[in-house]
Amino acid sequence: GAAVLTCSGGDATLAADIADDAGAHLANLEPATLDSLAALLPETATPGNPLDHTNLVWADTEAVAGITELVARDPNVGHVIYVQDQPEALPAAAAEEWVATRAGAVLGVSRTDTSAMLASTMPGQTPDSAVSGLSAAFAAIAALQHPAPSAHRLIDIAAAARPIGVISTDRAQSGGSAISLSEAEAKAILHEAGVRVPVGGLAATVDDAADVAANIGFPVVVKACAPGLDHKSDLGAVAVGLADEAAVRDAAARILALDALPPGACLLVEQLLSGVEVLVSATRTGVVPALVIGLGGVWAEALGEVVVIPLPADAERVREGLHQVRGSAVLRGDRGQRAYAVNALCELASNVGRLLIDSGAALIELNPVIVSSEEAIAADAVIVKQPTFTAGVDADEAGP
Repeated sequence: GAAVLTCSGGDATLAADIADDAGAHLANLEPATLDSLAALLPETATPGNPLDHTNLVWADTEAVAGITELVARDPNVGHVIYVQDQPEALPAAAAEEWVATRAGAVLGVSRTDTSAMLASTMPGQTPDSAVSGLSAAFAAIAALQHPAPSAHRLIDIAAAARPIGVISTDRAQSGGSAISLSEAEAKAILHEAGVRVPVGGLAATVDDAADVAANIGFPVVVKACAPGLDHKSDLGAVAVGLADEAAVRDAAARILALDALPPGACLLVEQLLSGVEVLVSATRTGVVPALVIGLGGVWAEALGEVVVIPLPADAERVREGLHQVRGSAVLRGDRGQRAYAVNALCELASNVGRLLIDSGAALIELNPVIVSSEEAIAADAVIVKQPTFTAGVDADEAGP
């Protein structure tokens, strides 16, 4: 089972609730482990799982390491999750304390054969190398625990699993920075991997955008394109449903004039797609690499459900997982409704998972994939290279 450590009683309670909701099993620590923890923990801490080691050992790398090692060596523990939500833009001295604390967790687990990961309680919180949200972390664990995979599949999953980065030797660093490719670069890589992407082209000027649109045929989508530009809609850097040259020129001029665009940004002009929106994401920030699939658009708001599938996964395994998503009947065309290209979607998702494993990327997110009655095409794509995993542990201290 999984063991959770944190320095917050609130986070410990939250972790227990989220694990229960996800159907992820938390390990029952052996009496001997509990006794040893009682002797090592501050008097105000209560041995258990999840474990709040309290802030009395905050920034004490060796103390946190000793506590974490004890938990990781328990025979009932298969995974250790250390929960930490480091605020952004901390002063250097304060950031070092956060690094020193989680460095203890990494150091302690490194002395054992148990796997470990950092997790933040909510998506989008730092450090960069943490799993984004406890729900994602426990969903990945539950996907492995229920139902038990076959022996052959466990071997495949273990072979696909790899660290999401390396431990930094610089104690002063506070976290690695992920590198996000431009959407055009991401789609070129996806195309080579057998993932269908929209017909389109890059444009540096308004005139170029008009020419690309004329060659594609209307209607089109125009959006800003640059490395690291993953939230274009938030900047107003996307225009959809442009039906003629005048509309393209207006949109291109407006987007290129945005002050928030990074230097060197250009435009990506693509065909407008229609169909059902589906989220397909492949990530290696959980216990093992995994696919995350769910309906997008209005269905995401109505159902709010995804399925997590450990990688590698062929198209048939993706289909099995997709059936677990509420609302997947929309795609299958149940009860006489229009059927969509489920086979194409499953092949696409399988190819995305294979690309994640083969390329060493940290994240590949297609949001959305547009599924029609004939095909599945990645309308938007993000590929994030693996960041440096910074734990602040000296290389010669990290153990075997």
